[in-house]
Amino acid sequence: VGKSINIRNRVKSHFTNATMVAKEMKMSLRSHNISYIETDTEIEALLLESAKVKELQPAMNVKLRRKTKQSLFIKHTDLTGYTSIKVENKDLSAYKELENVYGVYQTRKKALNRLESIVKTYQLCPALMGLEKTNRQCFRYQLALCKGACAGKESAESYNQRVETALERSKLETWPYEDAVEVQISDTKTMIVDQWVVKYLVDYSVDIVKTPLENLFDIDTYKILRSFMKTKP
Repeated sequence: VGKSINIRNRVKSHFTNATMVAKEMKMSLRSHNISYIETDTEIEALLLESAKVKELQPAMNVKLRRKTKQSLFIKHTDLTGYTSIKVENKDLSAYKELENVYGVYQTRKKALNRLESIVKTYQLCPALMGLEKTNRQCFRYQLALCKGACAGKESAESYNQRVETALERSKLETWPYEDAVEVQISDTKTMIVDQWVVKYLVDYSVDIVKTPLENLFDIDTYKILRSFMKTKP
């Protein structure tokens, strides 16, 4: 499943590269039929591509295929007011507390590696970030690599602010509107979006309202919509 402005050239490129690229050869040998769906806009093509990959689960589309569960950074607050992060495997499409999701990763290993890097860069406490199990001061505090949140040496306010800064780019953005919004995608088409989910596609030229293939929160759709809506008033 793929998108292109020129489908013919895109398809030809796969077969042309089949003699040089193993993946293209494998795909060519397994291909028996090619079909297409025409869209009027780039955003429709992006959303349709993502939805079709999850519906059809094609072997060659690894990145966009849906996994039942993802490894998430989930924000918690302990009894003393300090922010802690736990890596938890959850189905993001069914998870309701999206404001507490501070990172989404395909595997637990990738999540833990990223968390380890963040802890080192921002001198966060590995105990509070779920990387070290201890009821006392973490080992890195003894090496002056942690500023002492685990020992009460750094205030919760100061520590929590550094956590927010460290995870600002990876956290899910809270839906910035009070309700659903209508976003124009062409002269005659709009989409109704709520909580980063496309609820309806509206075509005023033919007075048609369509419900998209996907109507659940999806991390790929979130990224597509977030990027697209930044360009719209």
